[in-house]
Amino acid sequence: MFSCTKVHAFAYTHELNSQPASTSKTTQPTTHRHCTHNARPDQVQQARLDPCLILGGSSGIGYAVAEGAIESNVASLIISSSTDPKVQDGISRLRAAYPSKSTQITGHTTQLNDSENLEANIIALLESATEGRTKLLDHVVHTAGDSLKLSLIKDTTTADIIQAGMVRYFSVFMLAKHLPKYVNPGAKSSLTVTTAVIAEKPNREWTVYGGYYAALFGLVKGAALELAPLRVNMVNLGWTDTELWSGMSDEKREQTRQYMAQHLLGKRVPKPEDAAEQYLASMRDANSTGTLYGTNGGELINR
Repeated sequence: MFSCTKVHAFAYTHELNSQPASTSKTTQPTTHRHCTHNARPDQVQQARLDPCLILGGSSGIGYAVAEGAIESNVASLIISSSTDPKVQDGISRLRAAYPSKSTQITGHTTQLNDSENLEANIIALLESATEGRTKLLDHVVHTAGDSLKLSLIKDTTTADIIQAGMVRYFSVFMLAKHLPKYVNPGAKSSLTVTTAVIAEKPNREWTVYGGYYAALFGLVKGAALELAPLRVNMVNLGWTDTELWSGMSDEKREQTRQYMAQHLLGKRVPKPEDAAEQYLASMRDANSTGTLYGTNGGELINR
């Protein structure tokens, strides 16, 4: 799966640009996101791969995973987000970047933070994505999130706790519950979800979120056992520069970027494209289930 003979380890543009200039007059290949072959984004190989649904695919890490899947010649791509404008914006940007794949890129709106209708919304999304189970999926990725409401334990209410987990935990659970009916049977198919290093290295005011992210460790392993041969994995994210932090002032966000660039071991600001590699690896490896992938720039050991 996701084989592309002209793609070598999905190397990034910035990595290519960091290489010493050659003394010979060879032409450097044109790059785009994950591709390193000498071609435009719409000139990817035509080997047919498998349908992929990305919850949270209109922005941030989910969008980067969508790009990587397209560049790996996914047969069809469905993105999902909380509002129709977000879905349409994501579709438009992907179609503009990959015009030859335009007809294979679609999207659906779904609300994952609605406690009363969450399960029904998950079912409706899966029904729409598979056209009433007539076109089963092979890969589902959950990167969806919502705005953060940080608070100390002493200031946190029961309502705060429940709402914080709707998208990050409860929607993952309901997705795992219903997904087996909507994917092709066998180890080829996968569900990959998202946790964060805050589960292992806590910060003040993050306790509610750290609790849910820690709970995902148990959920993923249990789901991998119960839902086999469907594979279930998760990606453990460190700080990544995405739209999740758009609530910050520009000054605060830039301060955070500078801090991360100084304190992470790679001495750089982590990008969505970096994290996307882990989700792609989970999809590609048919022997990987109950597995924790990680990308954190050494955050767990250095901060």
